[in-house]
Amino acid sequence: NIPTPEWRLTALHLLVSLKCTETEVFPIVTWLVEEKGADVTCVNKRGYMPAQMARVTGKLRLHNYLQAREKTQAARKAKENKKEEERKMKAAESATMARRLREAEEGMAALLLELEAEEEAEKQAAEDKKKEGKASGGKKKKKK
Repeated sequence: NIPTPEWRLTALHLLVSLKCTETEVFPIVTWLVEEKGADVTCVNKRGYMPAQMARVTGKLRLHNYLQAREKTQAARKAKENKKEEERKMKAAESATMARRLREAEEGMAALLLELEAEEEAEKQAAEDKKKEGKASGGKKKKKK
């Protein structure tokens, strides 16, 4: 039987399940893990990691090796995930600060336009008052 993609078997899964001896397979497995960075925490369709399959097939030295690597890879992944979460939080905080700054700038621009409009209205009112005073001859009527 040739494994199909839906079995989700990795090279590690296949190697530990082969009918070869542990002595024959061990150097290849260690090379894949140490040199090529093979993920020992991946699971197949049935939910087994390579270490579990090694135990089932009686390859106990391989099982112990893979189980130890599971712990180190899991710790490294947790550290990477934590760094990624921190990076995402910093990016979100930066985006929030940028949005708040943009909103503050827009608010300041609106206030500045409002103040300029009020100043213009006051100048216009003062000019209108001057013109009105000149048009009436500059004399104010006395109240009786």
